[in-house]
Amino acid sequence: MLYASPILSTAYFFKEDFLKILDCRDRDLAKIAMSDWINSALPQLQKCANTMINWLTGILNSFSSTITNGLY
Repeated sequence: MLYASPILSTAYFFKEDFLKILDCRDRDLAKIAMSDWINSALPQLQKCANTMINWLTGILNSFSSTITNGLY
């Protein structure tokens, strides 16, 4: 299915690239990966990318601290 639709394929691999960011073990590496992801955002995902920019400090802090307000 991915290869039948170039748009779907691009969106899928863009999502996969985002998941790789979550595997970063270091804040600096995560910052580089997040910046690359944001700068290559598809037009359809620009609103999402803008949200990431607005929350970037908090998102990156999660890579250097084990404290979270999320449910376990």
